[in-house]
Amino acid sequence: MKERFRRYKNQLVVETHQLLSFSPVFAKRTGHRKSSSDSVFFPGCSLMSLGSDAVMELYGILRKTDPEMELSGFCCAKPSRHIWKGAKFEGRIDKIRRNHCGTIYTACPNCFKTLGDQGMNVVSIWPLIDKHFPPDMKDIYGGEEMMVHDPCTARKNVSDHDAVRSIMNKLGINILEFENSRENTLCCGKINMTMALEPEKGMKILEKRVSQCSSPKVVSYCASCVHSFGMGGCDGIYVSELFIQKKKKPSWANRIRFVMKLPLLQD
Repeated sequence: MKERFRRYKNQLVVETHQLLSFSPVFAKRTGHRKSSSDSVFFPGCSLMSLGSDAVMELYGILRKTDPEMELSGFCCAKPSRHIWKGAKFEGRIDKIRRNHCGTIYTACPNCFKTLGDQGMNVVSIWPLIDKHFPPDMKDIYGGEEMMVHDPCTARKNVSDHDAVRSIMNKLGINILEFENSRENTLCCGKINMTMALEPEKGMKILEKRVSQCSSPKVVSYCASCVHSFGMGGCDGIYVSELFIQKKKKPSWANRIRFVMKLPLLQD
């Protein structure tokens, strides 16, 4: 009974996250176009929690490919998928779909999978970031050693594996690989909301991954994974933080400061 109560309590915490994420405060985007020619950058809630600089660095590079690309503050609804599954998840997905009719460019492998599974036109940004790498960022790290962690939701995303490593090489980073990487990568502990719903289990999964670290600095292209490595005693670094050369502790405050800059999209 105690275990069931604790799990239900954890579900309510996640549901509060989702209620806020789909409220008018957070469910915003720039522009009002709703056509198949529309393109929008969908950073994902975990990346937004790292602050505006981490998002806007990527957005600035992406606009070199499409100056008309807009910007979304929406969540992909993945947490709803793993706590309630039915009508709540479907209703939130429907809200995303109504407000994102064209191509969705995302930095988040969880958003990529969740929205792609619902039949939306989703594109991962990392090959584009690599293609339009800022020349003034070349070799700024001078051979510094860092690990690279592939998120478990990106196991099949070979183009992302290659693009992120290419970006790190261009930045002048000496990449150290995990024993399990790319398609054989291990989870950081957050898969399917495990860290939120069953934190003890999540921490055991994280401890196994951290045990493979040969450097305290771990770079990932999933902001949730970056947070996990911080919990595990490592220096978790998100890819865009390598460009801006500064970090912020993930928080709701960072996220709300970001979305408050976006005009509300009326349904």
